[in-house]
Amino acid sequence: MDPAASLRARREVAARHATGPRLAFPSGRLALAALAVFAAAGAARAQDAAATITAREIQAHVDFLASDLLEGRDSGRRGAEVAALYIETQFEILGLRPLGASWQVPFDLGRRATRLRCALSCGGCFQREGEQLAVRDFSGCGAVEAQAALAAGEPAGRVVIAAEQGGEGADRVLAEDLARRGALAVVFVSSEPRFGRRRGDGRRDSGTAPGAGLEAWLPAGVTIEPQAHASGPSDAIPALRAAASLASSLVDAAEQGDAIAVAVAREGTSASTNVVGVLDGADPVLKHEFVLVGAHYDHVGRNDRGEVYNGADDNASGVAGVLELAGALAALPVPPRRSVIFAAWGAEERGLLGSQAFITAPPVSLEQIAACINLDMISRNDAGVVEVVHASDDLLFLAEEAARRHALAPQAGLPLLLSASDSLPFVQNDIPTLFLFTGMHADLHAPTDDAERIDADKAARVARTALEVLLAVANGATRPVFAAPGLMIGPSSARGRRLGFVPFAGGSGGVKVSSVSAGSVAERAGLLADDVILRIGAASIAGASDLRKALQALSAEEPFEIEVRRQGESVVLKAAFADRLLPGIGAPSDDSRK
Repeated sequence: MDPAASLRARREVAARHATGPRLAFPSGRLALAALAVFAAAGAARAQDAAATITAREIQAHVDFLASDLLEGRDSGRRGAEVAALYIETQFEILGLRPLGASWQVPFDLGRRATRLRCALSCGGCFQREGEQLAVRDFSGCGAVEAQAALAAGEPAGRVVIAAEQGGEGADRVLAEDLARRGALAVVFVSSEPRFGRRRGDGRRDSGTAPGAGLEAWLPAGVTIEPQAHASGPSDAIPALRAAASLASSLVDAAEQGDAIAVAVAREGTSASTNVVGVLDGADPVLKHEFVLVGAHYDHVGRNDRGEVYNGADDNASGVAGVLELAGALAALPVPPRRSVIFAAWGAEERGLLGSQAFITAPPVSLEQIAACINLDMISRNDAGVVEVVHASDDLLFLAEEAARRHALAPQAGLPLLLSASDSLPFVQNDIPTLFLFTGMHADLHAPTDDAERIDADKAARVARTALEVLLAVANGATRPVFAAPGLMIGPSSARGRRLGFVPFAGGSGGVKVSSVSAGSVAERAGLLADDVILRIGAASIAGASDLRKALQALSAEEPFEIEVRRQGESVVLKAAFADRLLPGIGAPSDDSRK
């Protein structure tokens, strides 16, 4: 349907209800009974606006956002940029305005959040990232060809060959020390014979001189970003990890003073954007308060074989829901009393970076945000069930009542889910939050999460549920009250300690890691995305409920172990709440987040 014609149709339907009741959120014993009355009254106004949200339009949005054309919408890549432009265009057509100077608000992905690729040339043997070669997450970028040296020798102007120090945190400290002493790059030799399947094919070519055209061995589309390594611990040098099968070649090169060539490149750009629009409220006072509704638009790109991870449910469906909500509200003859912010977050898959950037530099005061509604994966599984996760009893009640009116049985979702989505930064700032979700499935983060597999009718009903809650809050005389959820892991945990990882929800036989926060205890220990945590200290981890107990049992003054399953093998990591507690580290960390 033509966008202008669609908007006209929405306005014709919505014109039947130009005004609506003013809702209040009472407290005390009568709260739920009063809310039932208010919710029923609010539903009358929401009914016709909800009718403008259609499965057909949901499907159309998902068909585009989850098409191969967008290459999996990986942050910092072309497909994500196209998706952001599509969302911006939809917001503009619907009559929203940018919340700030422009629709798209850029933020830095950070060195760790972008994808690093590497290559190495030594004695006629060439390696790309694969079973025998990997790049450290803390690595800098650049292309270097220089004489090799062992760690015990003089590092200045050399590519240093060093044994692994017992964990990624310890390796990082050594790399920083070598950089301060003038090393150009470092290759850590592992005791592992191979690293399992990784990106790249690990091809060899003994017919070309070391270092000649090394960039040719990096993946297509990857560019070299040289950077200075003159002084200071922040000047990261290229840092690789070589399997034990390469040890003899590397050590021989160092002992003989042969040249080694190393290249580390960053794939894509180092920035992404949030797309943010606002519908101004009608009340001269309350329009300075906001209800925020958001969904992340990024996904995870392609796999090693070039298959596109289209992310139809995760999370083209949520973005489609936000666009439909924007259309429904923009079509009303009279806007809600409070203003409504519509946000499409970037880089959720990289660790909630977009929503965190919004919270870190908010375009409005956080105290002005009355509530946050998050839509993530709203189109799969049982057609009659929606999971409701919340940090407000008021929002929970409204959502449960609204869901039933749209043939959805509300089920309580694990509070842990708030940690694994863009809800987390808002909950951490005591903002009443509602997260609507329809559950995990086998196509999650797989090339089979395609547009034809979504249930567009269900997604439309979830969006209509969100609309009723949104209108109730936006027109309410008072605001919903924040209620702290139960177990949440995220960057902080028991007794104020910080591990710094976001878990996947669901599953059993351990807790799978979704992402790791830069500079955190988890990163210093070497915890990686897709690791499955089996043990923390002496406590076995069978599921999310075991995490808090395990953390409470730890001493803040003693190092501890984290046992993980990584690519089918058990790996034991050494961790501590302070860098100085890790073996081989003599100085306190600069990282104050403990």
